Amino acid sequence: MPRTRRWRRLPEIDKLMIKRIKERVKQGELPQRSLSDAIHSGQAMRTFLDQEDYGQYEFLTVHGLVKLTPVEQRLAATPLFNRLNYVKQLETVSGGFYPGATHSRLAHSLGTLHVASRIVKRLKLPPKQQQEIRIAALLHDVGHTAFGHALEPFVKKELGVDHEQVIDQRLRSEGVDKLIAQSGYDYDRILAHIHGEGLGEIITDFADRIDYLQRDLHHSGAGNQKLAREMKANLNKVISGLAVKDGQLCVREEAKEALERYAKYRNVLSATVYFHPASMMGRDLLRRAVEKSLKQKAISAEDFFTEDETLLRKMEKAGIPEAHALFWHSPWLSFDPAFQTSFTALNERGKRTVQTTAFKKLLERKLARRLPREDFIVAVTPNFEKPLKVRVLKRDGTIEPTVFAPKVGESRKIVLVACRNPQKLEDAGQVTHRIMQPYLKEKGAYRRPETSKALFRLP
Repeated sequence: MPRTRRWRRLPEIDKLMIKRIKERVKQGELPQRSLSDAIHSGQAMRTFLDQEDYGQYEFLTVHGLVKLTPVEQRLAATPLFNRLNYVKQLETVSGGFYPGATHSRLAHSLGTLHVASRIVKRLKLPPKQQQEIRIAALLHDVGHTAFGHALEPFVKKELGVDHEQVIDQRLRSEGVDKLIAQSGYDYDRILAHIHGEGLGEIITDFADRIDYLQRDLHHSGAGNQKLAREMKANLNKVISGLAVKDGQLCVREEAKEALERYAKYRNVLSATVYFHPASMMGRDLLRRAVEKSLKQKAISAEDFFTEDETLLRKMEKAGIPEAHALFWHSPWLSFDPAFQTSFTALNERGKRTVQTTAFKKLLERKLARRLPREDFIVAVTPNFEKPLKVRVLKRDGTIEPTVFAPKVGESRKIVLVACRNPQKLEDAGQVTHRIMQPYLKEKGAYRRPETSKALFRLP
């Protein structure tokens, strides 16, 4: 009997889509890979819908189908976890320059669970230990406030607790600790894994980062398909190189090159996405909005644990102008650069000074004498080049602590003053230039630069 192609058993709408893609591939408009991807995506979704236990699956754009065990399903159904669906993974990054970066921390948590599951299976850990690490991966972000890391300084100041203590408090207040204990697992051990203790490094050092690097690149659109494929291949090599030696998580020496790239990806994404000028402008507006709202008692620390939109709308209704600007306008489109310079133009004194909080406050105070505080933003790129500390398992069986600290270049770091009042734009630029003169290599005439995407493109 002639073999029937599997894709012919798909629904008619999928068959029609595949037929059209096939025609475009023949005409050379699309690569052959497009046809293969379309067929396999259709088959994966059909398999998903045909499963009797399809409720145990979640579909993610980066990893495809992610299977949940019964205990994970119960945890994923709690209000504590579902709140993460309304908390953006990239805080204010979607406010203009990367409008597609609206993915949630819930999707990231499921992706972290998927990557952690791949790692624990490869390490052949005992089944119960695998499940506890999977649970920790699923719940590792439940302590985040609205807008994630952007509000962490306020949490510590207002509540007097750090991120790790918040996770424990939130899990216990929602009864998740009891749900875990009733399922036969050790809550304290899972909490230790969330904090990165012992083999919890699987989550904090690898699963968490591996997922958000791929997810943030995909949704922001900061890179091309070639970079995405290269990143996926290298991160898979990192996963394949993981091993447990003397109870410690290590990476085999064979994966050293992949580790170097792994460290570089995080720093490059920091330069191009996390600390892009548009991201810093939005973060600065959010910080000021929260400071004013707390001072006017328009919000309390408990409001931090609502959703992004709920918190922002509450501040906007209280008449906070920065919250209004964030809620209704894109900072990247409504603010124009009045002054901008990269760190390459700074002298040694400038490089030591501009990243300090005192310098930023001084610049804001002097600018506020000339124009309303709501009309300008000061954004200085922080030090984002974080080293990657790992244990390398050498071929002779010894463990060597290693640090990878790739640099991305000072041209990626900037001092930016943006203004939304066109009549005050030149004035703001000249004031900033006078303040910045002692920190610049050359004291030439001021010229307002144009912000260009080319400055922040991926290598």
